[in-house]
Amino acid sequence: MNFGDINKIIVFGKGQILASFILRFRNDFEIVAIIGPKHSTESVMFESKELTLLEFLEINNLKAIVTPKIIDNEEVKKEVTENTLGFSFGSIWIFKEDYIKLFDGRLLNTHGARLPQDRGGGGFSWRILRNERLGYSLIHQVDAGIDTGNIVAVDEYVYPHSCRITLDYEIFSAEKYVEVLDRFIFDIKQKKDFKLIPQAPGFRIYYPKLYSNIHGFINWDWKLEDIDSFICAFDDPHPGARTFVGGNKLVILKKCFTYYSDGTFHPFQKGIIYRASDEMIFVATEQGSLAIQEVFDIDGNDILKEMREGDRLFTPAANLEKAKQYRANYGPGGIKEH
Repeated sequence: MNFGDINKIIVFGKGQILASFILRFRNDFEIVAIIGPKHSTESVMFESKELTLLEFLEINNLKAIVTPKIIDNEEVKKEVTENTLGFSFGSIWIFKEDYIKLFDGRLLNTHGARLPQDRGGGGFSWRILRNERLGYSLIHQVDAGIDTGNIVAVDEYVYPHSCRITLDYEIFSAEKYVEVLDRFIFDIKQKKDFKLIPQAPGFRIYYPKLYSNIHGFINWDWKLEDIDSFICAFDDPHPGARTFVGGNKLVILKKCFTYYSDGTFHPFQKGIIYRASDEMIFVATEQGSLAIQEVFDIDGNDILKEMREGDRLFTPAANLEKAKQYRANYGPGGIKEH
């Protein structure tokens, strides 16, 4: 496929990759950003400052359309011409067929995982849970399915072991994406013909989206390494993993690591805070200890120093069962309660 003479790029979505893409190519193309209300207030870094995405766009004098919907939105539709390329970076919208047709094959999505093996939502959280270290910078055409379109370009790499939490993966992935995007945009300028690679549906794997407030509850009956990966999966930029202390006080945990020097513990000791300091708490599991460096209450207050030796971290069965029963559904304004 040849994308033709492109002079405008519409970017949909969120995040640092979107901001980096804009900065890299704004002098080469007219760029218009279309974002949902939720993503307009999320943070990106610009010149060592943390800004909302909307602030970033305004400072850089870029046209931005903030809207809860793109279907039947005439302001959005009129931006698309035969010389327009569309790029989705974690967009909250499911693009419908009539809107996809406006681009005539020029609407693309970035997907930081294998396809068709890693379709769906949940991003890096699912991959941390599976201890997946292979990374992918992938670009595919958008069609009426979810992550089902033809692959246009892909790079494979390995995440270093320094990547522990979701934010680590996001930052490293954004850095690696620069390489494939640079080559892709260079080839677009050269009007290169691209070989489209169809996905093999027989190899597809789909993961649903996650909602930390419900899915993020820790099961202390798991093995130590599974609890460790679970807390990492819900760490920054997510709200954090959840449990209770003292029977009924909800607490949010971040920044953990496994620790084996204190030996193993009996199953009845699981979840007990057996040592606490101003820097961290140590929690017993059957295979060893979990060291936790950040503890917050529901309002985001740091309560690490309030944790007492002898208290137990515990999650009631009702919270664990709801986490397995609940399916998250997001719209442009955020989570849809149901």
